[in-house]
Amino acid sequence: MDEAEERRRIADAAAKDECPECGKPLIDRVGTGAFADGVFCSLNCQATFHHEYYSARARASDPRDN
Repeated sequence: MDEAEERRRIADAAAKDECPECGKPLIDRVGTGAFADGVFCSLNCQATFHHEYYSARARASDPRDN
């Protein structure tokens, strides 16, 4: 998913007050607090939505690669 599509998905979900990953209504909110990062219904949805970002961070901090 490219960045523009991701931002559009986040904005559409926020307008509907639903999770951009699974589409459930937002009863409990999880996220960084920044609108651009999205607001999710669970940590699992947040991690799934931002999988590429978290994978890159894990690879960059892996001491075996340094």
